[in-house]
Parts: sequence; structure tokens; C-alpha cells
Amino acid sequence: MAQSFYPAKSEKVRWIQRSSLGVLLDPDTRRYYTLNGVAMCIWNMCDGVRDIRQLAQELQRTYRVTMPRALKDITMLVAYWSKRGLVVPHKSNRGFYPREKA
Repeated sequence: MAQSFYPAKSEKVRWIQRSSLGVLLDPDTRRYYTLNGVAMCIWNMCDGVRDIRQLAQELQRTYRVTMPRALKDITMLVAYWSKRGLVVPHKSNRGFYPREKA
């Protein structure tokens, strides 16, 4: 996935947060996804304004992890969400879409 990808929450997804944990619901597929505190933090930052690198920088500051680890974790999680339609590229991406490793 390109670091210039600006993930935004899909409008179709419903979600709820309790404390630091969360649940996402895709009403189209009737599937739900439970999120731990770190995943919920990332979900909350998927606003279409910040790109993958900016999300990683925020995660690095919040959880005191290395930048390579933050980039890897966010890239994998956002690619997973993107593949399932939970996040979409924001208009500001100008044609950049997530790519998964072959």
C-alpha cells in the first residue's frame, strides 16, 4: 500500500466504541469486526486527511513504537480494511489506491 494513501471510513460502516475497544459493522455483508485499543486508535484516525505515514507518526508518538513497526502495522491493517470496503481512498488521493503484496 502506498504511503500516500489517505484512508477514510466508508460511509456504509457503522461503528461503536466503548472505552478503548470498538466494533465495526458492515451492514451490506452483515459482518462485524472487533477492534482492540490500538486498532481503534487507527480507525479513529482514518479521516481522509492523514496519509499512512502521518498515521504511523501519530501511532509512534502515542504508543512509543518504532516508525518501521508503526508503518508495517498500519499498512497491514488499512489494507485489510480496504479489501473489505471498511475504508476507502479519500478524494485527495488523486488516483492512489492501496496495493497488496503479491
